[in-house]
Amino acid sequence: MEYTLTPLGHSLSEAFCPVWLWAEANYAAVMRARAAFAGAAAE
Repeated sequence: MEYTLTPLGHSLSEAFCPVWLWAEANYAAVMRARAAFAGAAAE
């Protein structure tokens, strides 16, 4: 048996695609912000 997405599943992936692209494009900035927050919280 092979798994494939239904049309409903494809519509959900279309909704999440822009979020995934944003996350990819901003990964380094998010990691820097997380590190800065962790450093500030430790002080």
